[in-house]
Amino acid sequence: FPQQWRHQVQTAGILLNVSEDSWFGDSLAPHQRLQMARFRAIESGRAMIRASNNGLSSVIDWRGEIAQIAPQFVETAVAAKVQARSGITPYTRYGDWAALIFAAVLFAAGVLFGKRRMR
Repeated sequence: FPQQWRHQVQTAGILLNVSEDSWFGDSLAPHQRLQMARFRAIESGRAMIRASNNGLSSVIDWRGEIAQIAPQFVETAVAAKVQARSGITPYTRYGDWAALIFAAVLFAAGVLFGKRRMR
């Protein structure tokens, strides 16, 4: 839920994601949640430490690259250096507005060019 945190993340240096993924079992859902965590790191420009109770605990850098990851269903620890960052990315500043405006412009262009083709 990026809209819920994008204003709060501006004062954070590092993100922490504690996730209870064991009820997903051996499905793709924990992997999908890891990808969502990577995207939150990219959106915010912050490193993320992700702790999960059944694996895929990881350290993700501010570019969304996984520095360390724990395998699923294996009790282990993950360690990596993390550097706090500051500043705001375009997403934390504008949210979804840029994407919505871009989609509206594309829609309008499609309607205009579609009308021209029908003539």
